[in-house]
Amino acid sequence: MHRRRKSKLQWVIFAMVGGFSSLGIADNLQQLTQEALQQDPRVKSSEFELEIRKAQDDQAFGQVLPQVRASSTLTQNQRKLLGNAVDQDEESDYTGERYTVSASQVLFNWEAFKNIERAGYQVSQSEWRMRDALATVILDSAERYIDVLSSADNLALVKAEKETVENQLLQFERLYEKGMVRITDLLDVQTKRDTIVADGIEAQGNLDIAKEAMAELTGRFVQDYAAFPDKFSLPVLDPEADWVKASLANNLQLNALTDSLRAAEANYRRMKAGHLPTLDFQLSYSDSDIGFDNSATDGSQTTVAALNINIPLYSGGTTSARAREAFNQWQMEKLEYERLSREVSKQAREAEVNARSSLERITANQYRVNSAEKSYEAMNTSFKLGAVTVSDVVESLQQSYQAKRDLQFSRYNYLKSWLRLKYLSGELTLATVEDINRLLNVN
Repeated sequence: MHRRRKSKLQWVIFAMVGGFSSLGIADNLQQLTQEALQQDPRVKSSEFELEIRKAQDDQAFGQVLPQVRASSTLTQNQRKLLGNAVDQDEESDYTGERYTVSASQVLFNWEAFKNIERAGYQVSQSEWRMRDALATVILDSAERYIDVLSSADNLALVKAEKETVENQLLQFERLYEKGMVRITDLLDVQTKRDTIVADGIEAQGNLDIAKEAMAELTGRFVQDYAAFPDKFSLPVLDPEADWVKASLANNLQLNALTDSLRAAEANYRRMKAGHLPTLDFQLSYSDSDIGFDNSATDGSQTTVAALNINIPLYSGGTTSARAREAFNQWQMEKLEYERLSREVSKQAREAEVNARSSLERITANQYRVNSAEKSYEAMNTSFKLGAVTVSDVVESLQQSYQAKRDLQFSRYNYLKSWLRLKYLSGELTLATVEDINRLLNVN
């Protein structure tokens, strides 16, 4: 028989929720993740689901334990014996007492045994589902935190670009007054300045939306977030790791579905067991002075030991129909496992491709930022010499800021892809969050 009693999951939950070493500083990734784990309904819901499964497991196991019952009967009786034409009717008043104690023990009940196995797998499935709920909230917290930082950095770059372009616009207006800049070039710069203003409004909106998404997890709105420094070391992606294989072996959702599949098989075996006989042992003791039809009798004490065998012969096809239903549910679980396996494989490949391509883009964008800054400096020099126009200078400036934005996006995209790989392979824990949190400017 498959029997799972108290698990070690409570220690896992303590390590994930209560195991934070508080930094004493608000609004960093570590603290907000902790708040999300405590506030997110998905975690609470998975806890209730696990408790329900444990209760069902105890119910299933209790069915094969000894069943002991006691009963007593106290009666007040009045009996009238009807006579014939000669004899008089006889009446009598008396009390009666009966005390009974019985115990029964299942010796063989394959349906009950398989029900215990099914319930045990369902408990294990709920444990995996709870761990997945915790890991999902950790992933959501980290991704949404990164989205906030990405939106904040983008807004900061837009503001810096706007300030630079406005300073240049003032210079170009003074040059225009001296007849050194064409009106078309000046209007082009003004148009680009207005476009940057619009970009700033959009960037501010995106930042507000990202903060609201984080507030959905934590239950409170956070205004200030600890950010990454200008230069920080990204977590390393193991070049030799087989992420697809690791995900198929350790993915929490797949592990939960594996136990669900085993539970469905056990349930099918349980339903088929309805055709099998059952055997139980029964022992009873009674002390009574009540006879048939509550008639008064001399006191008696009776002890009975019995072996009861029940053989199902015909139930109108109900048992076979239940077995067919359970079999088809088992087959559906197999198909769901195959579907989820393919989905996990695809997601792992996509996350790995995104992570590795992001690393390459980071390197390329670093060169691009350096080249764009040099190009902008050269454009300024060429403008002073009359070799290029005002529009050329501003366009070069915009390319420089765009290169910086792309570099930041590549870094954040790599972090999110790396975190998703950790989640898919079942490796995402609070230790992962702590590692990233150490990179932040928490002060």
